[in-house]
Amino acid sequence: MFLAPALLGFLALASAPVIIHLLNRRQFERVEWAPMRVLKLTIRRNRRKVQLEHWLLLAIRTLAVAALIVAIARPLSSGRTVTGLFELPGRAARVLLIDDSMSMALEAGGTTPWASAIDAAGEVLEQAGSGDEVSIVLASGGEPLVRQASLETAQAALATLKSIEPSDRTVDWAEALGRAERLLEGSSLNVQSAALVTDAQDVGWSAEVSNIAGRWAEADRTLALIDVQVPRTGNAWIEAIEQNDPIVLAGSPALVSSVVETQRDAAATDEQATLRIDDREETLRLPELPAAGTVRVPLTRTFTGEGWRRLELQLPPDAQPRDNQSFAVVEVRPELTVVLVDGDVRSGPFQSETDFLALALAAGYNRVNLRRLQPADWAIEPIREADLLVLANVADVPADRVANLEQLVRGGAGLMVFPGDTVDPESFSAALYRDGEGVLPGRYGESQAAEFAGLTVTQRSDSPLQALSRLAPTAFADIRPLRTFPLEVDESSTATVLARWNDAEETPAVLSQRFGKGTVLQWSIAADRDGSNWPTQPSFVLAMRSAALSLARPTGVVANLVAGEPFELAFADGERGETVEASRLQSEQPIEVRLLDDRTRLQMTETRRAGFYNVTWTLANGTSRQQWVAVRPDARESSSATLSRDDLVKQFAALSPTYVSFAAAKTGPTEEATELWPYAVGAMLALLLADTLLSTWVDRRRRPSRASETPSASHSGRVAA
Repeated sequence: MFLAPALLGFLALASAPVIIHLLNRRQFERVEWAPMRVLKLTIRRNRRKVQLEHWLLLAIRTLAVAALIVAIARPLSSGRTVTGLFELPGRAARVLLIDDSMSMALEAGGTTPWASAIDAAGEVLEQAGSGDEVSIVLASGGEPLVRQASLETAQAALATLKSIEPSDRTVDWAEALGRAERLLEGSSLNVQSAALVTDAQDVGWSAEVSNIAGRWAEADRTLALIDVQVPRTGNAWIEAIEQNDPIVLAGSPALVSSVVETQRDAAATDEQATLRIDDREETLRLPELPAAGTVRVPLTRTFTGEGWRRLELQLPPDAQPRDNQSFAVVEVRPELTVVLVDGDVRSGPFQSETDFLALALAAGYNRVNLRRLQPADWAIEPIREADLLVLANVADVPADRVANLEQLVRGGAGLMVFPGDTVDPESFSAALYRDGEGVLPGRYGESQAAEFAGLTVTQRSDSPLQALSRLAPTAFADIRPLRTFPLEVDESSTATVLARWNDAEETPAVLSQRFGKGTVLQWSIAADRDGSNWPTQPSFVLAMRSAALSLARPTGVVANLVAGEPFELAFADGERGETVEASRLQSEQPIEVRLLDDRTRLQMTETRRAGFYNVTWTLANGTSRQQWVAVRPDARESSSATLSRDDLVKQFAALSPTYVSFAAAKTGPTEEATELWPYAVGAMLALLLADTLLSTWVDRRRRPSRASETPSASHSGRVAA
């Protein structure tokens, strides 16, 4: 086998020494001369030796030219073919595990690893015996295509395999090999073997793979690794479509962006993408994409209707088509219910405790349902529904209202707490902090006058105040608290400091903590101008809106997934599902989905392909519901690297597997094929050395010595004379 077989045509040049020899043969004219009779006797004696020397030199020079041509053609050792890997004695249990991760769809040289994998599977099955048990398993999951079936059934399954496309997920190799292991354990045959067909990417491997290899070695099982990788080229892919605003309200701009990653040879400009929102399509001009790096593409849009909206972004095509598109769903809510409990209501404008808060939360938002209560109103009737609850300068919270508050937050509602001059820190902390068992992240200390200015926001990606990090630090330099209520946190607390004052001790300005499904923000200053001058500054509006949208009750539905992640949805309390079904928008085939936990929860695990999934269910009371789910390709497959032969074999070190490199471009399957051109070059150099030595010896033997030349000359002279 040769890597450049076309160059073998130049072997015709090996005839050059023969042609040169024939062209340079001297033509003699026969002249009868008496002394020649004596010479003829000598020539006859040496003719055979001279001819042997000539032919030997000619052969050496011809072989040297041939060795040079063979070396340039880069010969390979034949190795062992894929078909020979499954030649096992007697009846055997065989498992063919095929990698169907997203990287198997990579296009290179007019083919893909997936096409090579199907060819390799066909060659492997040709070596199975008629009495063997054959199983064919896709590594991404699901039921086996063939389970311990006859050879005829397995070969028929190849047609089904050709109609299947690779998934959009990364393979968990420990899980995939575990499924193959269970198939082998379920067989009664003693001879057991598996073949793994993969493009050998470096993702999805874990230490458990080595443990499985150890168990297989103890059970005397064999494993063949068939590598179908192709050369990787430059790629651009969508990491994700991100919803930057935690909550999207109808009629308000929704901050959405797409993260695009590139690994190319050169930057790209003037490229266009396609953005689809539900059934509407538009062209989007992309910013300059660097040769290697990350670009954030803004997709901010205003949604007029409520409900779940579908977003799909499509990049220009490249060698890996699967990761050029990404999917996301955005829930557009009709309104946000905010309850403000104001402990200091006054008649003048912006005199009450929550006046500035109400302005910051509702200004420009016609979808914010703002309810303002006094503590006396709350004492009469508990709060039954709220996305966000704010306590501002509330002096006393009775035990029954503490229970009401904790129930709301545990259920997912957000809570912001501001102190004030009517608050008794000790009793307030005793009711709501309760030595770390209550809803507050920390306890309040006695209020004290503040003689400093400035606020420092902690950099955290999950902070409800993350929007403030986009502002320059000078935006907070003029914040002057008048009185603060120091926040005291126990060492064992899980509270997080989101901002600190610029005093000498850098005391906490605001704490955050999860409580059940909700999040609590505890401030150290009052919400009105009695506490600080901050409510009159623009950054106050941004801080309150950012905090409110981050803390507000989420839907509880995680509807944006990565390929391979299961979708789960719990019904509301008291609801039970009657029927449930699912389908993928890009396919007519139904998707398996089931009811769990006494029909109070549904689960869909078949998410190997990216796209939009429509899940519908009917409750026991006859009510029908639906949920859109977006599944995006696993970006780890886009940025993965290829394992070398040694690294792939090392994953199964205890098993000592057989490795085969399946060349995708008509070179055929080989095992451990070795390039032989160095040996051809060595042979050429040896032949040239032999030619030099032999030529020197022949010339030296034929050249007369000086002693013999002188008498001949003198004798010739005498004869002439």
